[in-house]
Amino acid sequence: MPFLHKRMHLTAGDTVVVDCGRSCNVLMMTKMNFNQYRKGMPFRTHGGSGFFHELPARMVVPFDADWNITLDIEEGALTVEHSITVEPRTDKAIAKK
Repeated sequence: MPFLHKRMHLTAGDTVVVDCGRSCNVLMMTKMNFNQYRKGMPFRTHGGSGFFHELPARMVVPFDADWNITLDIEEGALTVEHSITVEPRTDKAIAKK
């Protein structure tokens, strides 16, 4: 299945916000699980990943790591408007003041 992908270093408590022009699977995975996903092997997701009928999808990062945010897209979809943004953990934003 085709997918869109972005790798990001995120901190526990950050919220990943994914918007897409169509309903889709939105997955948040560690490097190891993303490699399993790409090989078609069993993998594990985090933060409330899954199929979202209503977007934007919001997923909370469970621990500090490099994360792979992946959108499964339909076979044959040539372009998909999407955005992937991060809302910092609230107490982290306050601590920087």
